[in-house]
Amino acid sequence: MEQKEMLKNFLGEEALEEKDFSPLMLAYLGDAVFEIAVRTHLCKSGNQRIKDFHKQSIQYVNAEMQSQIVHALFDELSEKEQEIVKKGRNTKSTVPKSASAVSYRYATGFEALLGYLYVTGQRDRLLWTLDRSIQIGENRLSKK
Repeated sequence: MEQKEMLKNFLGEEALEEKDFSPLMLAYLGDAVFEIAVRTHLCKSGNQRIKDFHKQSIQYVNAEMQSQIVHALFDELSEKEQEIVKKGRNTKSTVPKSASAVSYRYATGFEALLGYLYVTGQRDRLLWTLDRSIQIGENRLSKK
């Protein structure tokens, strides 16, 4: 793939096909998409030390929170989106010691959903999902 074509894909100007990506590949991309969305959201609050931004971002970008987000979001997803979450959740992968197996699997499903929306060029749906996910995360964090 040429450099220009890769950039088009990165910017979401050209949709790719879901079948070209395993659920773990979608989750890998979805992880990056969510990370940049959370970082962008946090940076809107104004200048802080990077250390403080990082502490805030890991409250969103962790298996437990992502599991809570996807559970809260699930009924608002289309059948196809729910299918992607389930495929990501059911994919075999190594669970880190910092997360429970159940939370990690659901977090993988959540990330697969974001990756799917990203690679298939569903920009409006991706933005809605990210916005809704951050809202859910904020609500959960405010209750702590």
